[in-house]
Amino acid sequence: MRFRFFACTIVMFGVQAAKASFELMYIPSVNDDKIYRFDPVNQVSLGAINSLNPHSVHYNGGQHGMVSAAGIGNQRYDMYTGINQTFLNSAFITSIGADGTTLFGMSGTTATSFNLLGTGTVGSVTLSTTFSMFSGYRLSNGNMVGVGTDGTFVRALMFSPTGAFLDIAGAGVSATVAQASNSILSTMSNGTVVFRSVFRDTAGTVRIYSAALSSGQTSFGASTTASFNSLTYNSTSVASLAVAHDGYYLVGSDASTVTSTRFTQMNNGSLAGTTIAAYTAAIDSRTTGTPFSVGMVVAPEPASFAVLGLGLVPLLKRRKITPSP
Repeated sequence: MRFRFFACTIVMFGVQAAKASFELMYIPSVNDDKIYRFDPVNQVSLGAINSLNPHSVHYNGGQHGMVSAAGIGNQRYDMYTGINQTFLNSAFITSIGADGTTLFGMSGTTATSFNLLGTGTVGSVTLSTTFSMFSGYRLSNGNMVGVGTDGTFVRALMFSPTGAFLDIAGAGVSATVAQASNSILSTMSNGTVVFRSVFRDTAGTVRIYSAALSSGQTSFGASTTASFNSLTYNSTSVASLAVAHDGYYLVGSDASTVTSTRFTQMNNGSLAGTTIAAYTAAIDSRTTGTPFSVGMVVAPEPASFAVLGLGLVPLLKRRKITPSP
């Protein structure tokens, strides 16, 4: 009887949990000193964390994240409770380690890893390139992927953990970068991992640069650029990228109502992706003149609980009751 009750409980929990959203954004707002917790699937705000002048949130696993604040520096946060824990002596942060323990940044021709607790650098290399790097990501194999410009073209570059040049994406985009934001990795429906970075050019157009990675993540395949003009996103403030369960999000200040945040969800059916949802929320995320990055928590799909529960149901039918002696 206890077994049957346990199995039915799992089924009921799985059905209810499957309706919930397991994507959570942390959206910084320098205009009211808050970090908004936002559910992009159900399109609802889930409260906010107080933080002075926040403009970037980095979270990629674990419990802790990093918040950059204009004129203040970087702070370590407990992203579950919203408690500000310690100051981080680091700069130029573009990503955080999957285990939530190291920070990674690119600036100019230098890539640096920092200890999350603020005890200094754990690795720094000068990259052998004439490109000025403005955003990057450390891959799971230790290689570094960055997007940069030589003043004429924007391209993605790849380096070994020691800074040796490995590859440069073949197709670049002709643009002059006015303001840059973060980089992410997402996986296409065919299994190809794609490096994506977002920036705003001097004409006020937000652009997403995407470059496919080889299966061993040691070189690039095809690359492409998608543009989102000022009729959609604010032409004076950069947007941010965030990974979704199916594709990725572009998040930034709306052009027509700048006190609102615009969300565009793209799928992973192609290299650039196709828009599958677009909407706004009453969150003022304008970050004119400063970087802007949202933090994203993508939890495991809850439907697995339902599958587990349904898988136990046949056992109830097959289970024989052994008579008591």
